[in-house]
Amino acid sequence: MRPEGPPGNEDSQRPPRLGFTRRFEAKLRGGHRPYLQTEFKERAGHLSPDERWMAHVSDEAGGDAVYIRPFPNVNGGKWRVSGGAGGGASRWRADGKEILYVDGSGQLIAVPVKLGDQSPALGVPQVLFQAGSLTRTLYAVSRDGTRFLMPARSEGSEGEVPLTVVLNWPTRLRK
Repeated sequence: MRPEGPPGNEDSQRPPRLGFTRRFEAKLRGGHRPYLQTEFKERAGHLSPDERWMAHVSDEAGGDAVYIRPFPNVNGGKWRVSGGAGGGASRWRADGKEILYVDGSGQLIAVPVKLGDQSPALGVPQVLFQAGSLTRTLYAVSRDGTRFLMPARSEGSEGEVPLTVVLNWPTRLRK
């Protein structure tokens, strides 16, 4: 997904209130297709595993929050997933039964989801752990939703933390 841009872009329009329209496009087989056009910043879209629902971040309520909408029918409704502390960096669990996100205070939150034909049923949000500011967008979830991969600072570290990527590591093990 990619937002389309600022005034001057041939795809932008000028609504009376906020200056320009944001256009969200879904990258599908055969190219990009417009999905959502609003005056708000709609971004970070992720399709559910069954590809019938889209979780995304919007600032329409004043701050960033996670929402879910039907896909591809953007007009089929909208449900706020994140609580009062807002949220971003949403991810679907591989079976589609949970949406995970990082709230405004850096906590990783899990929200149970039952996906119906017309509307989702959202369960009670559950704080999993304090993820910190490094994981605002950088984390991955295991298929069963029980393990997480994310950057973390070691105790006592300050400033930049180096990241080492070892390529072709299996051959080094054989030596």
